[in-house]
Amino acid sequence: LKSIIVLWLLLSLLQVEEEIREGRWCAMMNVKLIDCLNSLYVFNPDYCERDGDEPKKVLFYYPKEKPMDAQVQDVGFAEASVRFSDTFGGQPAPDMYEWSSGRFVSVCRRPEPRFYIGATFARQQATDIGYPLRADVIGEVLVRAYRLFRLFFGGLQQLVDKAGLESTKQRLEFFFNRYISSSKLSCTLIPDLIDGMRYLRIDKQSVFKLITLVDEAVEAFPLIHWNMLLYNDCLLHNSIPTASVTTFYRYITTMLIPLTARSELRPEVLFSGKRCSIMDDEQQQQKQPEQQQRYGHFFSTSESQSLADGQLAARRLPTVHLRVECDKPESEYGLVVYRLLNFTWAMVVPKCGSDEKGQAEVEHLFAEFDRRFGPSIDSLVCKLTDAYDAEQQWPNNSAVPGGGGGSGGVATAAEGTAKTLLSFGSTPEPSCYYYIYHDATTSEMRSRLPTFVGLTAGGSSNCSTSPSTAPGSATPGAEVWTALCDMGAQFAATGYFSVDLLAKADSDWWVAAKKSGHRRLYLTLYAKNASLTDVGEELRRLCASHFDGDFLNE
Repeated sequence: LKSIIVLWLLLSLLQVEEEIREGRWCAMMNVKLIDCLNSLYVFNPDYCERDGDEPKKVLFYYPKEKPMDAQVQDVGFAEASVRFSDTFGGQPAPDMYEWSSGRFVSVCRRPEPRFYIGATFARQQATDIGYPLRADVIGEVLVRAYRLFRLFFGGLQQLVDKAGLESTKQRLEFFFNRYISSSKLSCTLIPDLIDGMRYLRIDKQSVFKLITLVDEAVEAFPLIHWNMLLYNDCLLHNSIPTASVTTFYRYITTMLIPLTARSELRPEVLFSGKRCSIMDDEQQQQKQPEQQQRYGHFFSTSESQSLADGQLAARRLPTVHLRVECDKPESEYGLVVYRLLNFTWAMVVPKCGSDEKGQAEVEHLFAEFDRRFGPSIDSLVCKLTDAYDAEQQWPNNSAVPGGGGGSGGVATAAEGTAKTLLSFGSTPEPSCYYYIYHDATTSEMRSRLPTFVGLTAGGSSNCSTSPSTAPGSATPGAEVWTALCDMGAQFAATGYFSVDLLAKADSDWWVAAKKSGHRRLYLTLYAKNASLTDVGEELRRLCASHFDGDFLNE
């Protein structure tokens, strides 16, 4: 059986390789930021007090290998563009500035007074990898990068006042060099434009157990300020302050969980618990009792640190800066992360430092948490796994949580709708539509997006569907995702409570957007012989089946 599976995998890889050579597919729908980024910089013009001090205003510049004169020239041009817009814009100074040429697209954001972060992207490089450049998307990417830096180190002005200018430059270089090399951009654009969190819909009994667990943990360990519970990248429970919650969620799901997952794949960790052990009974009996009773483990900044090293763990807690209120500066906290299989419990605690009492409390947390709450979490993970798998099974293993506030996430209802959805025209497959739903009040985001993007024979990205393309494998082109971004910009510009927008792309793809209060739905669907009325009817069907109760204008 193993030989058959290996042979099947090899044949699949050979088929994909052949399709890549023929130009039918490219990589995943994410591209590396570094592949199309020409430069990224952080500057403050106030640090240049007289001629000759221009390098002092450059706090960070990528690539570092570029001569200082060229760095100063790029930053000086960005500063001049900002000053021109502020002087002749005719409106209050914005926090985003953009300018472009035939070769480059540049965007600059002002996250704090007198501090600017800017980036320049090369058009040709972006075209080669199939990424459509948009200034509004780039601006949001820059803001997210700044917020992530602020989560680790605090605000720039606060950091300069506390640690000094040179230390601030060192931390900017430490953070952004790693961020640029690891960050990715979505070819579908909308996920980078929307800052949201993915929720896992579970039954009421599981919700009650989770809330009970959190209450018992806070009562047993009063040092815990806030909690965030997740299964994989899906949010289960959250009490993190609203001003920092989306950035904290992104840090946990995109950086910390992948890091812990790699360490968990080591054999000594993977087979250390009783649930996943493949050792025989004699080997199990030889293990220490405390090892047999271990369920999960805590994330550590040191690979050699174990669950029992509570004193060492208290001193090496990761640091996060959270804002309790939007108009107040961040406060420094410690982060404790407990992992059990795919379950993650992030706890925000006071920063211990040299406080012996605080260190003792953290040591007690490390020593007793798994023993007290591990069995309860272990029994709950099975139900969470079933709920997570149910979301992945329809359709085509895509994450489509069924129903909104009214439907409760019943997968069978969605399966029934799939038979009638997109039933007009050339009867395309139900998989020929993609959407993103976002609720700004709860930061919830649900999505169904393509996995691959098509290529032309020459290798350049051209995702638009041709008549010869089978509907089941069709993926929208760049103009479709750009049109959805344009609709999002129209939503931001209008003050109406409810808005519906429909349009047809140059290909056989339609785009639709729906607004109801703070809720947005962006939809693209393949409809070769459909009319505007047909597409509007399908949009209403989708809202009724997947988002029942989410849109008040239905």
